[in-house]
Amino acid sequence: MGITTALRFKQWLPEWDQYEFDSNQLRRRPTPDIYLFSMPAVQLRSLSGVYRRRREGPEADGLQRFHDEKRSAVIRDFVNYGYPYGAIRPELRHPQYLSLR
Repeated sequence: MGITTALRFKQWLPEWDQYEFDSNQLRRRPTPDIYLFSMPAVQLRSLSGVYRRRREGPEADGLQRFHDEKRSAVIRDFVNYGYPYGAIRPELRHPQYLSLR
């Protein structure tokens, strides 16, 4: 496989500025940079373990799962709040638990 050029850019949500970071390995402030690059689909597939899904009924088979709003909300909370705070039900998220972000 050939060498790929990656684009580096900033990705940081304003909510993340409210987190408490320290020099501890588990709580240090992450770098705000992410990388965007391309690779051959064959290589990506071998790295990711993607497989073809089969659907029953009139729908054709495919790789994309149907949109599940609850799953999207769980992913959004994980991105915004991290784990384990993002896994706490919204009605139980109290200021006393903010250190779990």
